[in-house]
Amino acid sequence: MAASSLPLAPAADSMRKDVAASNKTSIFLEWDKVADQEVEMTGYLLWMAANAKGSDTFVLVMNGTSRPERTEFLVKGL
Repeated sequence: MAASSLPLAPAADSMRKDVAASNKTSIFLEWDKVADQEVEMTGYLLWMAANAKGSDTFVLVMNGTSRPERTEFLVKGL
């Protein structure tokens, strides 16, 4: 079994905020699928800064493992 290179991260401009579906305490994000890679895509992880000031610490807000078709998420409780 040969190892493959890590998949590329989505391009920065591929993530968008849906303003109509967001409010003061939540944000609705959607993104484009990553282009085909050497290995099969198994899903996306969405990380967010731990605080509003732009912390160096990040928290996992969406684990889309095993759901590669999922390309949107509503982050609640902001």
